[in-house]
Amino acid sequence: MCRFSIAYGGSPDELVQKARTMVQKAGGTFDGSTDRGSYAVKLPLGQIQGNYTIDAGSLAFEITKKPMMVPCGAIEGYLKSRLSA
Repeated sequence: MCRFSIAYGGSPDELVQKARTMVQKAGGTFDGSTDRGSYAVKLPLGQIQGNYTIDAGSLAFEITKKPMMVPCGAIEGYLKSRLSA
C-alpha cells in the first residue's frame, strides 16, 4: 500500500474534475466528491485502485491495490506531474 499527498492550487472542484477526466480518459472509474472518493485504472501490468481525500490545499492518496512491478514512487511522480500542473 502507498500513501502520499500532493499540494495543489485552485479550487477543489477544479481538482476533482481534472482527476475525473484523467482517470476516465485512461479507461478507469472515478467516484468521488470534493471531500473524498475512490478510483481504479487498468494498466498493462495490472490495476491500480485507491482512495483520496482533499483537505486545505492538499490531496492525499492511498493506493490500495497496484501491480507489484509498479513502484509507489512512480505512481506518485505521475500524479504529481498531472495534477499539480
